[in-house]
Amino acid sequence: MGLNLVRGIAFLLVVAVSAPLLAKENLLAPSPRALAAADDEPPPHVDRTTVRKAPVRPVMAADEVPVYKKWWFWAVTAAVVGGTIAFGALTFTPVEPRPSACPTTSVTCFGDGRPQ
Repeated sequence: MGLNLVRGIAFLLVVAVSAPLLAKENLLAPSPRALAAADDEPPPHVDRTTVRKAPVRPVMAADEVPVYKKWWFWAVTAAVVGGTIAFGALTFTPVEPRPSACPTTSVTCFGDGRPQ
């Protein structure tokens, strides 16, 4: 049942995607009504006195400087990252290697150390 459902959905997707390609008219072309409504005249002159100007942004004070631009932020960040790396390096203990062969004094050998 699952395969038939997937095939049905795939078929519907193919039909939906290919339907505009099979249409006789170009869907991206402007309609005749839109072409008739468009004027060939240039836009009217814009009066510069009526245009609003963007408000001037005030300069930030020293207290409003973002945190990531302060020196102590980067000092604390370096200390935390360096401490984490140092802690990981100092507390790392390698895994003990597994034996690769059976000792010669043993009578039986089980596991990966079995002689070949």
